[in-house]
Amino acid sequence: LREPGWADSIVLTGMPDAILRIPETHTWCVMLLDAGPAVGQANLALVALYRLLLHDGQQPRDLRMVAFADTAREEAVSASVLDEVEARLKAAIGRLAGVHGGPTAETPAAEWKQVTPAHLKMQDSLMRVLRAYGLKFSIDGPPRLGPTFIRFLVAPAAGAKVSRFTQLIEEIALGMNLRNPPLIERVGDRIAIDVERPDRRAVSFAELRRMLPRPDPLLGNSRMLVGVDIDGRLVFIDLAQPQHCHVLVVGTAGSGKSIWMRAALASLVETNVPETLRLVLIDPKRNAFTAWRASPFLWEPIVYPDETSPLEVLTGLVEEMERRYDRMGKAEVDDLRGLVRHEQHSIPRIVCACDEYADLVTTSDDRHEIEAVIARLGAKARAAGIHLILATQTPRREIIGGMIKANLPTCVGLRVSSEMEAKIIETPGAELLLGNG
Repeated sequence: LREPGWADSIVLTGMPDAILRIPETHTWCVMLLDAGPAVGQANLALVALYRLLLHDGQQPRDLRMVAFADTAREEAVSASVLDEVEARLKAAIGRLAGVHGGPTAETPAAEWKQVTPAHLKMQDSLMRVLRAYGLKFSIDGPPRLGPTFIRFLVAPAAGAKVSRFTQLIEEIALGMNLRNPPLIERVGDRIAIDVERPDRRAVSFAELRRMLPRPDPLLGNSRMLVGVDIDGRLVFIDLAQPQHCHVLVVGTAGSGKSIWMRAALASLVETNVPETLRLVLIDPKRNAFTAWRASPFLWEPIVYPDETSPLEVLTGLVEEMERRYDRMGKAEVDDLRGLVRHEQHSIPRIVCACDEYADLVTTSDDRHEIEAVIARLGAKARAAGIHLILATQTPRREIIGGMIKANLPTCVGLRVSSEMEAKIIETPGAELLLGNG
């Protein structure tokens, strides 16, 4: 199936309960066994869907729906009505597949979303393991594929204890011959069992670029890309909101911190102009932000601690914060958005990103001063449109003090070295992640 304006073609498949063909004619009958009401507006979409599936270039002029309850009821559906329903249906299918909808599309059109026989075989293996331990359950639909994990949704039978499922991590890993233990958690009224994909896929930033938010001409865009969820949907945080205004990124070496920061910052650069966004990049390793060395988005040149004092740069951000608060007070507004609306010109949101924060503070002679300035920015800078992103390999208290941690409301937990570290950053299961993002 391919429509004008779609980025790619898609394959539409389905399995009705029965398809009948009247002999010596081109008339088809599709049978759907359903306990619910069979004739109604909701089933018009089903009729249009089956017409698409059976389409051979000879669209029928009209169709009929027949429902069997106490008596048989037949309802004629005109071709014009179905044409309208089919147009809406195609638009919805295009959005779901990520091939239509421009920047508002929610999912990428990725081949890693296609369920294969190998994935279904893994589902059968999981069911055998659970049954071997006497668990009563049902599988809720086909596997849901993310680029890294396969999610199997399990519906426990009435009376089954959730803890019996969540305690079988090692048994499932052994029974399914997995290299790494699965992630098991409750999702609504189901148990989600996430298993490493044997055919893990990388997600390129180019694949997601067209789905980034549209910026406001004056305010730009404050929504920053976090990642792709198990269903392929993009996940964002809004730096303008108190719960997301500053970010702590934690993960061991090789967990993907630097790549994550580059992708997150790239999502902001793609959806802003220098008048609405500026970056302050602190790079102790000297290799995390090389792509932005000549970027017009820089508030000032990339900060290498052995060349430029990070304390001076951070103090400069505090001074800018205070200047903005002074302007906001005179304008009688509460935040950057209000100030921009009042002055009717763009004021750049400033994002300060520091890779390897632990290295910065442990090797600096100004450690206590740096920590004090960061704590001050964390406590006050959000309303002025100034935000912090700090990345570290370890969340130990001597690295991320209580005052700083309290003012970094969002934590991105990549793979950490222990269950204790996962608890410290309140991201249970982070110790079971696979690394590389």
